Amino acid sequence: MSETLRTHPQQALPSPAPLCNRVLREVLLGNLQDAAEAIERCTDGRDMRSVFAFPALRNELLEGLTLMGESARALAAEDKACMPAVDWPAWDALSLLPAGPIREWRERLWDTIQVLVPQTRREVSRYLGRLTDTGTAARH
Repeated sequence: MSETLRTHPQQALPSPAPLCNRVLREVLLGNLQDAAEAIERCTDGRDMRSVFAFPALRNELLEGLTLMGESARALAAEDKACMPAVDWPAWDALSLLPAGPIREWRERLWDTIQVLVPQTRREVSRYLGRLTDTGTAARH
């Protein structure tokens, strides 16, 4: 005798799309938050000159910025709309490749680290808090 799985209409299995979207959202927001926190720890109490004087530190910062840029670009538009204080076009335009004079490149990166990274971390933290408070993260 063969067994078959039967479901009643009200017991249909949930579509995997909402779960997939929720997981992707959580991963991308987590990437943004974690990388921003790591960047802020690396630069805490340091000036631009000391940060760029250490190749290992500079490489770690570039990795964090790369992760943040990729996550920001992949985040859904509706999530971005909930965080209007973040300069999303700046993340879209971020280029980590040295272009032009090295000093100007460092200054652009430093500005990103000092302004865009903390701004993004604050807004992502608030947004995650709202998602948790409303239970939206669990429903989507």
